[in-house]
Amino acid sequence: MLRILILSVIATGEAHGYEVRNRISQLTEEQVKLSPGILYPLLPILRGKGLIEVVKEYKEGRRKKVYRLTLKGREYLTPRLPIVVRTLRRVADFLERVHELLEEGESAEAAYRGILLHEREMLLDLKKRIERRIEAIDQLVSGEE
Repeated sequence: MLRILILSVIATGEAHGYEVRNRISQLTEEQVKLSPGILYPLLPILRGKGLIEVVKEYKEGRRKKVYRLTLKGREYLTPRLPIVVRTLRRVADFLERVHELLEEGESAEAAYRGILLHEREMLLDLKKRIERRIEAIDQLVSGEE
């Protein structure tokens, strides 16, 4: 997910490593602060895979490479973003549920069991809806009404 976040930030506009770090920090309200030891090794990896490219290089005492998303990077990122968004929503829902249960005085283990039971109920409901749709499709295909 970190690679997706970095690519997404670069997709919003050309940036050098320090700008990527700052944008992520601002985006997450200072909750995610990428260390240089994490970010800077990833940039050459993303570049080596052809997902980003260097568009400018400055040498003002220090070298600054400005990166931009490539077409290959866009093709890589586009189908993965909805998956990451869904995953993050599930994580957020899970954390909210744990928080609610813990505030109610539940133990972490009981909270987790409660979440699993809730998810099981949701999946069973989804299964019923899918079965109803399959029946409706079968009726349409066979010409019954």
